[in-house]
Amino acid sequence: MYIKVHVTTKSKKVSVIQKSEDTFHIAVKEKPEMNMANMKVRELLAKQYNTEIKYFRIISGHQKPSKIILFSSPGDSIEK
Repeated sequence: MYIKVHVTTKSKKVSVIQKSEDTFHIAVKEKPEMNMANMKVRELLAKQYNTEIKYFRIISGHQKPSKIILFSSPGDSIEK
């Protein structure tokens, strides 16, 4: 499942607002340096979906506020 995320960094509060089934606005305290904000976003999504961080992978937008994240749940299988 693909998730669209808009991230606000250096925020005073951490928040996760679900705009629709697959769209979120996430605010994090971390700076957009050394992948810290991206890691926090993945961590917050894992908490939101009640699963592990390893199931979330940033597909596009590594250095931008708008990101597309692939969520592959533990039961998903990828056909080759």
